[in-house]
Amino acid sequence: DKTVWFKGIKMVDTERFLSLSADKTVKLWNRHTNQIIHTFHATSEDHKTKIHDVAIIDANTIVTVTDFKSITVFDLHTGAIQHNVTHMEGVSKLAVIPRGKYILTDCCQDNSLKLWSADLDLLGKFSLKNNDFRDCQVEHIVCLSEDDFVAVYAKDVYAKEDLFVSIVTENFVLWNLLNEHSAPHSFACHTDRITCATRVDVQSFLTGSLDGTVRRWDAFTGGCLRAFISTPSMGVTDVAVCTVG
Repeated sequence: DKTVWFKGIKMVDTERFLSLSADKTVKLWNRHTNQIIHTFHATSEDHKTKIHDVAIIDANTIVTVTDFKSITVFDLHTGAIQHNVTHMEGVSKLAVIPRGKYILTDCCQDNSLKLWSADLDLLGKFSLKNNDFRDCQVEHIVCLSEDDFVAVYAKDVYAKEDLFVSIVTENFVLWNLLNEHSAPHSFACHTDRITCATRVDVQSFLTGSLDGTVRRWDAFTGGCLRAFISTPSMGVTDVAVCTVG
C-alpha cells in the first residue's frame, strides 16, 4: 500500500477520527478497526487542488477549505456536499466556534477574519486597524468559547543585502464576536516559527513551534503559563489536548 503522510488528526468522537493527509484529501477513520470510512476530496476537477484545513462542526458535519478559494460543508456520514461557497479573496485557515454555530476563516487578501454561519452565510468581518499588521498573515485561529477566539498573526521580515535570512515575528490577538479585540501579545518565548495552535480551555491555548517547544498561553493576559520541551529537541508540527480522564 502507498504510504500517506498525515498533516493533522482531529477526533470526531470515541469511535472516529479525521486525518488531513498530504495526498490532498481528508479521511474519516474507524479508530478500532483502522479502516477508512470515507474519503473527502477537494471540490474541484483540478487534480492539483488540495484541502488545506478541516474542522468539525458537529457529529454529522465537517467544513474544509481548499487552495482554490472554496469553503465546503460535508455530511460526515455520506460524504455529500451540504454547502459550498467560493471565496475570491483567498482562504486557507478555519475554525469552528464551540457548539458548531459559527465558522471562522481567514481572508488572504487583507489579512482579516470572516464569520460565517454553519450554512456558509457571511455574517461579519474582523480587521485590525494597526498598521504594524498590514503585511501580516493569519497563521492560526483558536476558538476558546462561544464568544472569544484567538488569531495568531505572522510576518516575514527579510534581511537586507544578500543574506536571504527570514526573521518571523508572531503575535496573537484575543477577539470576541462583538468585534472587540485585545492589544497584540508577543510570542517572544518562541525562537522559531509557530506551526500549530489548539485550545486548552476558555482561558488558554497551546502553541507548538519548530524551536522544539510547546507552550501554554493565557489568552487574556498574554503570559506564558508553562513550557514543554521535547527531548531530543525536535521541531513540533502538531499538538492536541486529551480531554479523557
